[in-house]
Amino acid sequence: MLSIGKLAAGQEAYYLGKVAEGIEDYYVGGGEAEGRWTGSGAAALGLDGSVTSEQLQAMLAAKNPVTSQPLQDREQTMSGPGFDLTFSAPKSVSLLWAFGNEQVRSQVVAAHEAAVDQALGHLERHATLARRGAGGGTFLQAPNLIGAAYRHRTSRAGDPQLHTHVLVSKLVKATDGRWTCLYSPSLYANAKTAGFLYQAELRDQLTRTLGIRWGEAQRGTASIEGIEEPVEAIFSRRRSEIEAAQAASGTGTRASWQSSTLETRKAKNSDLEAGELEADWIERAATVGLTPETIRLLVAPGRDTPPIPGDPTVLARTVTEQASHFERRDVIQALCELAPEGAPVTEIEQTADRFLSTEMVVQIGDVPWGSVHTTREILELERGFLDATGEGQDAGRGLVTPCRTEAILAARGLDQHAENEQADPQLRSVIAQQRRMVQAVTGGGDAVAAIAGVAGAGKTHALAAAHEAWQAEGYRVMGACASWQAADVLAASTGIPTKSIASRLAEFNNATSRGHLALPRGAVLVVDEAATVDTRDLVRLHEHVEQAEGKLVLIGDYDQLQAIGAGGLFRATYERHGIATMPHSYRQQQQVDRHILDLISAGHGTEALDLLRTTNGVVVANNGTERDQALVTDWWQSFSTGNDAVMLAQTNTAVGELNTLARALMADHDRLGTETIQAGDANFAAGDLVVTRINDHRAGIRNLQRWQVFETNAESRELRLRSIDDTHEVTVGARYLDATTRHDRPSLQHGYAVTGHTAQGTTRAAVFAQAEAGIYRQWATTALSRAREVMRLYAVVGEEPIDLETGPTHNRTDWEDLTASVSRDAAETSAVDEGLRAELSRLGDTSLTHRLRSLDHADEQAAADEATRDRLTRRLADAKGELRDIEIETEQAPAALQPQLTQRQATALDRVARAQADLDEFREINSPTSRANQKAERTLIERELQTRRQTQVTADRTKPPEYITATLGTPPTDPLARAMWIESVDQVERYRQLRSINSKTAALGHEPSDPKQKAEWRKLTGKLADRENEITQLENAAPTTRERNLTKTAATQRTQSLRDWADQPEPDTLTISQPG
Repeated sequence: MLSIGKLAAGQEAYYLGKVAEGIEDYYVGGGEAEGRWTGSGAAALGLDGSVTSEQLQAMLAAKNPVTSQPLQDREQTMSGPGFDLTFSAPKSVSLLWAFGNEQVRSQVVAAHEAAVDQALGHLERHATLARRGAGGGTFLQAPNLIGAAYRHRTSRAGDPQLHTHVLVSKLVKATDGRWTCLYSPSLYANAKTAGFLYQAELRDQLTRTLGIRWGEAQRGTASIEGIEEPVEAIFSRRRSEIEAAQAASGTGTRASWQSSTLETRKAKNSDLEAGELEADWIERAATVGLTPETIRLLVAPGRDTPPIPGDPTVLARTVTEQASHFERRDVIQALCELAPEGAPVTEIEQTADRFLSTEMVVQIGDVPWGSVHTTREILELERGFLDATGEGQDAGRGLVTPCRTEAILAARGLDQHAENEQADPQLRSVIAQQRRMVQAVTGGGDAVAAIAGVAGAGKTHALAAAHEAWQAEGYRVMGACASWQAADVLAASTGIPTKSIASRLAEFNNATSRGHLALPRGAVLVVDEAATVDTRDLVRLHEHVEQAEGKLVLIGDYDQLQAIGAGGLFRATYERHGIATMPHSYRQQQQVDRHILDLISAGHGTEALDLLRTTNGVVVANNGTERDQALVTDWWQSFSTGNDAVMLAQTNTAVGELNTLARALMADHDRLGTETIQAGDANFAAGDLVVTRINDHRAGIRNLQRWQVFETNAESRELRLRSIDDTHEVTVGARYLDATTRHDRPSLQHGYAVTGHTAQGTTRAAVFAQAEAGIYRQWATTALSRAREVMRLYAVVGEEPIDLETGPTHNRTDWEDLTASVSRDAAETSAVDEGLRAELSRLGDTSLTHRLRSLDHADEQAAADEATRDRLTRRLADAKGELRDIEIETEQAPAALQPQLTQRQATALDRVARAQADLDEFREINSPTSRANQKAERTLIERELQTRRQTQVTADRTKPPEYITATLGTPPTDPLARAMWIESVDQVERYRQLRSINSKTAALGHEPSDPKQKAEWRKLTGKLADRENEITQLENAAPTTRERNLTKTAATQRTQSLRDWADQPEPDTLTISQPG
């Protein structure tokens, strides 16, 4: 695969020196091949053949390696000299090279180098860009990399590991002829694709030259058939060293690989002669039956690789399995996995381009390195759903008599009186939003009702009231959730009979296949956590509801984790047709915690983490070992005293490693039985916390359900489980334990740590979240908002190894990287909105603000249209009422009055006809669908402007301009005051952005003359003055420390090994509190 390391700024001497970790020993180490120049940029400079140390030094100093003169006319600020691109062959290929004869070896090396060159060429053609223009908004192709490639044959531990380091200069030559800094986000974005292409080209080369056969391609890589995993493992001694270091330190999480890699780093052993090294390999290989004869049997006459399976229909489904839109790189990755025997890079690229040119693919936008696409199927599904939602407004679905709803609200303490009686302002806001939600969903007749609310907003509490109202009105109410875990929570909280979406769809499809309606006519279907629902599933549910003329209620939070499949449709629906929003949370006991989550959701990661850090909510470590010791220590302190505490991580791998550590603590404290039963790669004993991953409805087992093992029977290979949620008990035997999910994961996992997706929809007393590289706003929000009492984030700020076996340490993560990651918005958009977002991103700020003003006029016209329609509708109703009165009077009047009444009746009929004609002739300038799309456009414009505004807000944070300090003062030192200050800065910059204010001294410019704008200006001016006073009071107040229910842990305790923890006192019993 391909890993990319950023060479550290100011550390050129480190890479060029003669120390053990330097270039002279590592990159040009004993026994390894000389470096060679590669890349179009190197060729353009006349660089060819071997790389000398002087040339390499010049390249890393941004100079021409031939002349030693600077490549740039003027010096440009650079964050580092360049990058290390490490292309590493699969272990089985390295073993093929190690035990093959000379001919095989030369063929393997040739295939590897050809694959490196082809993958590097792909990066040059599609990922090397330079920025130009004001703010760097223009991108130019820069297919001119200067690379020095060093091929290595072994890992640091002396195991066979064929790999090549390509040291790439940070400077590239763009199509305008200038040498400037490479736009690194493009390089990182395309690294995975280049790694997939390297592997595919390598397989193709070895299939054609040596007749090698391959196993299934997974995550871009495939192993040679005949070289099994145990054989590969024995030649991964570098990994074993790291594992041993972890065992000694008592840690095992993914990030602890980082520090263990650092601790076990050593220069490659160049003291061994080649013969001695190979003798060592042969001796170890013999223990697993690997011999040169084994390798000889793997080699056969070369053969052509089969054509890539490029069925457009299959490919279209593949690339939209996990997202509603995709890029060329996603198509290439899919094609690489569809070619287990490999394929040439050029053929893969051509196949991808042919697919993108088919009629089933639609281009909807652009990114700096290419285009964004979707399939016509996804686009039609989204548009059809959104159009139907618009047409279904005021359809009379799910209506409840207002007096009945108000009575239920009063009985549940959600009426206006209960709000007024509540002393806590936050709880008053929560009660108000719950009441408005119930009134909207039961009092509006929309066929599709979309409601957005943050975690802890009381959505299920409000739903329970709505459920009672619907039932009292005679409606059948049903529920559906993405998982059975969420379904059980919804059913328990609201009383709504709920199933997983998969089960609901199976039930509905079965009914319709027998000619019946899927739901009772007029029924209400509630879909909770709707942001996690796949587009195709949401459309199917809607179709069934429509056939029954029912009401579909969607409730979710699009600022949490998104759909596993193609998603974004809930967000698009809410932003066009949302009927209620619930922005206030009451889950967190401390107000400061709620404020922190608000800051993260608003994209203010710096202020959020600064504030969280002061409340003991962020633990920053120099390496993974320290971080994970802190995490597990804190978790154990809470969990072992009976709190419902959980560890959260981003990947299943990290979760498994944390669970291993937790289980070791359980065993050390005699919390586990002595008898164990193995299932998959894990062992289970009485006392273990576990999570089931496969549904067994007959046994009452749900996917993602939490249990505790309380009895084992090794003889019959059975576990007796007790549910933590409702205490019911089940027995699982060998059949269940040996089953795997459709993603080939075990049916039973330990439950001390879980992923963010698993935790979504639950509430815990204490959350200890592991921050890995790649954390983003939605993950951080989801993880931390699970907590009622304690939320804590654990991060590494320090060096990170790029590759466990093949590379020196390059990357360094600092505090700014962490806060930037937490600020990053990774919410998925629908294909419909992605196209509009791409269009808006190409416009300047002035154009965007003009479009906002046009939308304001459209809103005013829509309001006028609505008033006109209401007036015409009332006129028609009055005319019909008058006609009914005359008809009744005519029936009862004597004959003498009949002629007069007949004339009046004719006049009334004429009025009705004219009123009906006027109403029929009335045409709104904008249709409901147009108005909905305008609403979505407004939201997307605001989001685009906010993204651009962040650059200015970031600058204001470090060097505030005069207009900021004159209005808000200098940045406060108190974290809470600083968070409030930055929120106010954002308000100022938003106003300046929308009103095109350029004054250097007046934050909001001069008072406008337009009455409406004047009122807005005065309101914001007053608000900023109040906020400045509040900030000043906070800054001058004595510092306070938030009380924590979690037992405090001293820093010295955090750095103890896990073995030391075993001596800590513990309570006699473990109590697991019920989830919220």
